[in-house]
Amino acid sequence: MQHSFFSDFKRNIKRFLDTAIGKDELLLSDIKGSPTYISFDIFDTLLLRNVSEPADVFRIMGERLEQPKFYEQRTSAEQNARIHAPGHEVTIDEIYRQFENLTPTEREQYIALELDTEKQLCHADEKMLRFYHQCREHYPIVLISDMYMPETLMRKLLLHCGITGFRKLYISCDFRSSKRSGALYDYVLSNLGISAGSLLHIGNDFVSDDLVARKKGVRVLKVKTRRSS
Repeated sequence: MQHSFFSDFKRNIKRFLDTAIGKDELLLSDIKGSPTYISFDIFDTLLLRNVSEPADVFRIMGERLEQPKFYEQRTSAEQNARIHAPGHEVTIDEIYRQFENLTPTEREQYIALELDTEKQLCHADEKMLRFYHQCREHYPIVLISDMYMPETLMRKLLLHCGITGFRKLYISCDFRSSKRSGALYDYVLSNLGISAGSLLHIGNDFVSDDLVARKKGVRVLKVKTRRSS
């Protein structure tokens, strides 16, 4: 009962904060001031998962592996990996190193299965994909994501979902920094050689894609979250 109360409370808070423009309403005219670059968030912005929560991916992996305790093992492994790397983003390899008695070959097999499961569950948001391609006709595009899968794996997932044509891909685990901390925005701006006001970031998360970006001086177009059911 308590778990249900807090889960409902968190969902209601997210709905309250999610007051930005709907994906159905996006127009090129919403982009003001001719930015030098446009950046897009990936998950829940360009890509949707066919699950209620991201961690449900691990439940499905457990079913495929016929391992009832896999969900708990995977979530615990990620928590432990983050404890051992305070203030830094972790990689998927570091997460699976927290599993006991996994050989390097088994670790690679688990990582491959996780990517394959993400491919099965993810698809491009059609309305955002149309808007993304419209933006590409006028602006150079980069993608920015807080994610434990490195660029090599993320490119495979994006290609599978039809997301192509971006200039650069910035994944938090590759740079040991995140959007949520603000450090990844600093790196992106430095790497692109532009001022904060020359970047327009489009994303759904109230903290990582909106508040933190604005604090860094980045212009923001926040879109509503719409997860698949």
